[in-house]
Amino acid sequence: MIFLHFYSIFAELRPDIPEIPQIASETFLRRDDARKWTRQAETLVDQGLPPNRSPVARLHTFGDLVDLHIADICAVGKPPRRSKAATLATLKGDLGKEKIGHLATS
Repeated sequence: MIFLHFYSIFAELRPDIPEIPQIASETFLRRDDARKWTRQAETLVDQGLPPNRSPVARLHTFGDLVDLHIADICAVGKPPRRSKAATLATLKGDLGKEKIGHLATS
């Protein structure tokens, strides 16, 4: 039996400057990654900067999503092989400039 744990972090970060509090959240597979992200977000808030945005929040086009997928699978040590790389390249070429909000499932 396989158990998969996710570590979700939701933080309301209140800087010393009386402004609207910064809200940041992220989900991680590894607890160490969650702790690292939390430290980085706290450091940025202490410096008066907004916390890190999720990589998904920075996506604007379908091509960005394909690039994120390739980066994710390469990060775990399984880069796309010939067939998957060709499929992703075709998808990116055909739909890469489309805004994510304009895509439909049907």
